[in-house]
Amino acid sequence: MVRAYQKSFDTVLFDTLFGLILFFNIDLFIDIKDTNHLIWYLFSFFVAIHWWLAFKSSDDAFGSEVNSSFVDIIFGIIYIIFIGYAILLARNYDYMGSSLFILAVIFMDFLWALVWKCFGKWSTKNKIRITLMEDELTHTLWADAIGMFSIVMLLVINAVFMFTATQFIQAMILLYAIYVVLTFKLDIIDLKFY
Repeated sequence: MVRAYQKSFDTVLFDTLFGLILFFNIDLFIDIKDTNHLIWYLFSFFVAIHWWLAFKSSDDAFGSEVNSSFVDIIFGIIYIIFIGYAILLARNYDYMGSSLFILAVIFMDFLWALVWKCFGKWSTKNKIRITLMEDELTHTLWADAIGMFSIVMLLVINAVFMFTATQFIQAMILLYAIYVVLTFKLDIIDLKFY
């Protein structure tokens, strides 16, 4: 059990890994070729920051219920790998490959919420806390399902109509922005302005 004054291992691990991803990819601006490339590259950083906020909110919502779980750490490492590849592919202006890794991150989040919703064992006996955690898992499942469906539909429509890079990037950013709004509206990320 983690004492109040201790940081859990996975919190430190994931804060460090997110920091390293952002730090080691910040110099990639020298590879930017045009405006679309810059926009996509900045978008990939935004995606990484959004997921870091989601991790922090998950720590707040679930605390030691999931922080000391080996399964949770494995999921987290997979998230980090996918986010890292999304940024690396954005560096090479492979916006389709980067999109697939963003989709994979959302899919992993869906699986994570499904595993905890169906198989998770809560150590707390507080029924109100359990209800709040299960509600958050349900909200996560809905937001992820909508996000995955939207991105898959974009990829299918793109395969049929062959969007230009600008059109695809604009559509992907719009769909991801809707997904981000959902994560805030459903209190998956509970960031406050003040």
